[in-house]
Amino acid sequence: MRSVQFSGAIVALAVAGVLTGFGGCKKPSSGDDGTKTETKLPTSATAVTSGTGPGISTGPVIIPTPGLSGVPGQSAPLSFAPLVRSAEPAVVTVVIKVKKKSGKMVMKGLGSGFIIDKQGTIVTNNHVVSGGNAIEVVLFNDKTVEGKVLGTDPTTDVAIIKIDPPDDVVPIPLGDSDAVAVGDWVVAIGNPLGLTHTVSAGILSARGRTTHDVPLKPIGGGDAYFDFLQTDAAINPGNSGGPLINVKGEVIGINTAINAAGQGLAFAIPINMVKLLIPSLVKDGHLVRAYLGVGIEDAVADGSGTKGAIINHVWKDTPADKAGLKDGDHVLAIDGTPVRDAAQMRWLVSIAGVGKKVTLRLVRDEKTFDLPVTLEELPKKGQPTSDDDEDEE
Repeated sequence: MRSVQFSGAIVALAVAGVLTGFGGCKKPSSGDDGTKTETKLPTSATAVTSGTGPGISTGPVIIPTPGLSGVPGQSAPLSFAPLVRSAEPAVVTVVIKVKKKSGKMVMKGLGSGFIIDKQGTIVTNNHVVSGGNAIEVVLFNDKTVEGKVLGTDPTTDVAIIKIDPPDDVVPIPLGDSDAVAVGDWVVAIGNPLGLTHTVSAGILSARGRTTHDVPLKPIGGGDAYFDFLQTDAAINPGNSGGPLINVKGEVIGINTAINAAGQGLAFAIPINMVKLLIPSLVKDGHLVRAYLGVGIEDAVADGSGTKGAIINHVWKDTPADKAGLKDGDHVLAIDGTPVRDAAQMRWLVSIAGVGKKVTLRLVRDEKTFDLPVTLEELPKKGQPTSDDDEDEE
């Protein structure tokens, strides 16, 4: 069992079993006499030869190492005070209230958030704002204003709040979460246990933590899209929704969860993921996701370092079925972006856009080819068509 803590509530969840992947696609099929039969590719497929075709090269898929190329590692700053002074005015306390039968409003819980623009747009966690009747936002100067939820995405645990901003509001800039490297200094600002504007520092401990590492389920059920950054900066209940900041004073993550069974095991949503969600959440209040209609699992890296995802099931009458995807296909890249594992593939497909034609680079029976697929809108919950890991379908 693994315990993960959300805003003061401890949720005990069984750790999902590790999927048994395999490093390549199916072996070439053979006839009764032992001779290999020719693999038939979909008519829309484009065979890939070395150095030709769109997308990534046909060699090993190499995931770039985050960080600034050619720049020496960061040294410990003499003080974090300058970046804290610049970032702290944008950090807010989010107070959630509920109405009792008597009509009295009482506090249900509190979390953190941060202002990202002059219009008073605040980013926080979905689990911070969920279940309340009213929201109050306490600003850096202790002024309390009314907040309104503009949009939520439970599957990534992101929410957007809107306030009428004061004239002197100072938003915090959003950084590049792909550019921060494991070992880089990071700073968390939030309201742990109600202790407002608490600052803690640590390093980025790891990245790419998925639901296999942090087995949380979204509020309301369904499947989660997690690609957490891990840090050892001190984070506690109440920090949820607050910013994780780099040494430039830029937000690189939303502090979201902790593992209560250990120490220094905290997890933040990468800000690059959040940037893709903000426009839809502000405009529409939710995100319309695309899908392929396949079951997938991680591919184990082979001797060349190639990873990706393996298709273990293709649902009928889905975009994948219409395009000619098959069980055992090894997905290397989507529109030129290397696929690290099944979790990343699900995320890339979900945000690609409904009606968009994407190009999958595949390996089937030792043949590499590019296959165009037109994505469709993810059906309503309960239909067996979601792109998901095999053990969660």
